[in-house]
Amino acid sequence: MTNYAKFKKMCRKITALQVTSAYLVTSTLWIYGSNWLMDNCCLPNIPCIKDIRDGVFILVSSAILYLVASRFLITFLYSEKQLHQSQHRFRALYENLTQGVIYVAADGHVVSANPAAEEITGMPLEQLIKLSIRSLKGNLFSEDGSEFPWRQYPGLVALNRGEVVKGVIMGFTHPRHRRQCWIRVDAVPQFFSGKNHPDEVFISIEDITEFHLAQKKIEQLAYYDALTGLPNRRLFMDRLNQTVKRAERDNDHLALLFIDLDKFKSVNDRFGHSGGDDYLCEVAARLKSAVRKSDTVARLSGDEFVVLLSTVHNGNDGELMAKKLFKQLHPSVEIANHDVSINASIGIACYPQDATTAEGLLQCADIAMYRAKHRGKNNFCSFTPKAQ
Repeated sequence: MTNYAKFKKMCRKITALQVTSAYLVTSTLWIYGSNWLMDNCCLPNIPCIKDIRDGVFILVSSAILYLVASRFLITFLYSEKQLHQSQHRFRALYENLTQGVIYVAADGHVVSANPAAEEITGMPLEQLIKLSIRSLKGNLFSEDGSEFPWRQYPGLVALNRGEVVKGVIMGFTHPRHRRQCWIRVDAVPQFFSGKNHPDEVFISIEDITEFHLAQKKIEQLAYYDALTGLPNRRLFMDRLNQTVKRAERDNDHLALLFIDLDKFKSVNDRFGHSGGDDYLCEVAARLKSAVRKSDTVARLSGDEFVVLLSTVHNGNDGELMAKKLFKQLHPSVEIANHDVSINASIGIACYPQDATTAEGLLQCADIAMYRAKHRGKNNFCSFTPKAQ
């Protein structure tokens, strides 16, 4: 039963109660009042007086009932008109909103949804209305690509805790378009019965896919190298600072490898910028494939790359990684139907042995890299104070 139907039923009950009360009060006052007058005013017991009294009672009680009923009927009809207009305005707003609106009952099932919700979620209204929000578990993901934590789902938090949740961003795979979409979700609990537990939850969803993609593109341009897709100097220094702080907190070790390509200028001169770009992209791909997911490969500028090993057991791990990188870079790369070898010089610095700050660590690795170049290129060297 809708709220409007409940209101009409309540109004009918109130009308019946008022009319009944008016009749009871009128009849009681008339009977006892007329009897009192006849007893105390010494009126003769004439049957016609009694008949007149009864007739007057009928006329008076009918007039009072008419006034009460008509007064309430006018008020009720006006209120019903206002309610109907409000309901019509709400329905028009509800159905034409660009935001998706979903009402969820206390048991977690959807009881109502507007057309925008159908368009955003990609599910027909018939299917959406039968849906339980608990069936969404495992189908939503966070901004980092991981599964969205179910306990933090806005609709569930609003149902279980009765709290308002706003501005939660989550992604899902659109069933119609077969692509990842992003939405911003608000959930507001609705209390009708006066209890602590909500009777319904109002959920609004907004499609922010275009905004999210634009934001990611801006971040890509600001923090990633446009050619190789690797983190640029800005993002790398931020990660290096965070990793150094974590290592200091956990009393851990890390290693930084500074890589400079030995013959990039000759490749650029021989094959042009297009060939040089292909060369750099191949180097970036090989470096990335050689490290763990927890490590970072970045391009600082030109032909300079760095590899950050987030956790190492000792200084030898940096040298072992350098050997692995040489092995990964050894096969030649084909550019314009020519096989071109990849030669690089690598400098290694470790935390906390060589430096305790991000800038100091990068400087030590850079010094070690130039030491490797002086040794004959295509070589690696660990930082030592003598290398300065």
